[in-house]
Amino acid sequence: SWTKHPANPVIPTPPRRDLEGFRDPFCWREGESWYMVLGSGIVGSGGCVLLYRSADLREWSYLGPLLQGDTGVMECPNFFPLGDRWLLCVSPFAQVVYALGDFTEHRFHPGTEWLPMDLGDREDFYAPNCMLDPQGRWIQWGWVQVGPPGASWRGVLTLPRVLSLRTDGQLGIEPLPELARLRGRHQRWQNISLASDAPRILADLPSNTLEICAEFEIGGAREVGLVLGHSSPGGRPVPVAYDHEAGRLSCVERSGAFRVLPGEGRLQLRIFLDRSVVEVYANGRVALTAGGDWLGGGEGTLESGGGRSVALLSRGAEGLASAVEVWEMGSI
Repeated sequence: SWTKHPANPVIPTPPRRDLEGFRDPFCWREGESWYMVLGSGIVGSGGCVLLYRSADLREWSYLGPLLQGDTGVMECPNFFPLGDRWLLCVSPFAQVVYALGDFTEHRFHPGTEWLPMDLGDREDFYAPNCMLDPQGRWIQWGWVQVGPPGASWRGVLTLPRVLSLRTDGQLGIEPLPELARLRGRHQRWQNISLASDAPRILADLPSNTLEICAEFEIGGAREVGLVLGHSSPGGRPVPVAYDHEAGRLSCVERSGAFRVLPGEGRLQLRIFLDRSVVEVYANGRVALTAGGDWLGGGEGTLESGGGRSVALLSRGAEGLASAVEVWEMGSI
């Protein structure tokens, strides 16, 4: 239960008059103080994130802008330490972006370029929020703005994903390990040779709620991936592919830059299919969310019925899928 503080709102007005947007608080504890960032923008200038400090969550002191940029209002800022870096994630009325950098003298100094938090569109992944769990993990959920037309609901959350700082200094993005508890019936294949430009049908899909893990040896192939196909009315196949030459990961019409790093030599995909939403994780470094009525099935969902299959593909040269696993997923 909650009891509102009698002095609400604890910050009654913005700190300056030329701001547009003043919302979406994100708080953390540091030493004996609480800190808070708020999403905002400066009229005629661009987006900004405001920084506050408090000893008791009631009396707040404005410390100035944490960061200013040339985007729109920086909605839903999330700001926290990862290893020896700090991560700032914002939703600027466009694709969600993040940067890693340093936090000194109450200012954030990006040490990297701004990168997409998720390779999907704004409608597929927006306004994410993070929490620090008892194990010290930063866990993120995003908002997927999906829903069948005329339905009584619109919007779901992504699966929880763990953010970390990799040993190479890049951001790590992986599904929460506890999701393995949802695994049901299981199928596994190994060392599947793939002819160039000839998709190989592997198996029928047993359900419309699945987890699929696939590992490809890229070799000389231009593109590798798989296709989730079905014949439900209004639906069409769902391709998930990696273009090695262009350095792009794609799922249906969504795509974004992603390169297999030197020394990796392989593509590891972890795909979650939940009716009208697909989440793709690649090599523990990027995520791509896609959702929408294009999945078919009568009410914007991938229908569970006949005619569904998973096919593997390799284009430009012969390929190898060293391991493929499929699980039916139970309800969360």
